[in-house]
Amino acid sequence: MSSIGALDNGNLVNVNVDDTVVVICQLLNARLLLLTDVNGVKDVKGKSIVY
Repeated sequence: MSSIGALDNGNLVNVNVDDTVVVICQLLNARLLLLTDVNGVKDVKGKSIVY
């Protein structure tokens, strides 16, 4: 996914790709697979998410 979006007036803006991909997966009813080079993914409370 690109982190560049376009406004109605044609201006380009930087978007948060993580949020964008989550919404796309929700719309497609698809699973999201996160690949990272860090020691895990944390929730809003800072706790590691384990599946």
